Amino acid sequence: FMATAACMTNEFNVPAGGWVLEDTRFAYSRIHGFQQFGGTAGSSFTFTRCEFDHNGQWGCILDAGVVNSLLDECDAHDNGIGVSASGILVRASAPNSGNVIRRCRGWQNSSNGIDVSAPATPGDGDDVIELCQAWENGNQFDDRSGIGTFGERTIIRYNRSWDNNLSFITGHGIILDVGSLDCVVHHNVCYGNTNGGIAHTGTGHSFHHNTCYGNLCNSAGGQIVAFGGLNAIDNCQYRNNIYMTTTATQSAFRIPAATASAGVTANFNLYFAGAAKPANWIDWQASGSFTTVAAFNASTGQEANGIEADPLFAAPAEANFHLRVFSPGIDQGTDLGYTTDIEGRTIVPPPNMGAFERSAAIGGGSTKRLLRMRKV
Repeated sequence: FMATAACMTNEFNVPAGGWVLEDTRFAYSRIHGFQQFGGTAGSSFTFTRCEFDHNGQWGCILDAGVVNSLLDECDAHDNGIGVSASGILVRASAPNSGNVIRRCRGWQNSSNGIDVSAPATPGDGDDVIELCQAWENGNQFDDRSGIGTFGERTIIRYNRSWDNNLSFITGHGIILDVGSLDCVVHHNVCYGNTNGGIAHTGTGHSFHHNTCYGNLCNSAGGQIVAFGGLNAIDNCQYRNNIYMTTTATQSAFRIPAATASAGVTANFNLYFAGAAKPANWIDWQASGSFTTVAAFNASTGQEANGIEADPLFAAPAEANFHLRVFSPGIDQGTDLGYTTDIEGRTIVPPPNMGAFERSAAIGGGSTKRLLRMRKV
């Protein structure tokens, strides 16, 4: 099926098969803008430059059995009227499902902007969210995020997520929720979200080369924060991230004492407080709270190569988080095998800390400038 003319449509319930939809608008449905529901296993969809907006519930929902689907350059906004609904939702419902959400934008949805939902059975997953932007989501319900997954082995990379859940207190830029396992989150930028930049539970996750700045920590959050009490986060790894706080109530990195966390390691991360620090600026399990990286290292052995210094962002007030030429984060990361940064530029080891490989002296754009490029 090919649709190339812009249109408004009510909810779609479609059978299994390979569908391609381009340059199509799905708007003002009383339920979902587009819904795949009840198709047989192996359904595949490609959406290119589509828009899902002002629908009563989800903007676009791809349900059970969907594999190898692609949403590319799609917008999802203003979905969910009095109900918790994401702009784009793909259910990770088959092993090696291989769905990709790429270069999409989600804003002002009542729940998450872009979501990979709970796996139907253990082992389901292998989806990718990349090169997306999410802002001002969770505008009707608390504890919502710009980008989220409940899936297994989800890759979340090269995204920007900011100012989510601002009317409430527990929203995040990116969340790996209950049920997520073995996900890789790298080269993302998260700032100004109400609680955590990146929040997670689940075991085996890797957090690499993320830049987290000024997330508000209104509900015991952090620039990166683990949560979940009895939900374990064993064997998670944190490398080459930058955590910068901007007020005296914000924490940098938190793994609360109640969280089971065997085998968790943190190293080669850059920390900085642009204001006074709270007592729990760094939390590390039962070892307690710390206000310096040096004290954290001395007590736990973590962050042997961690740095506490001003990262010298180019213009953080303008959401430009490139590193200036004398930044202490330049060439101070450890090589993790990544070949490109958030802007697609080649990484030459040793890599920079954070999401950007080049320095501001070579130029660089801001998230706010990218925002102006969205479709209107």
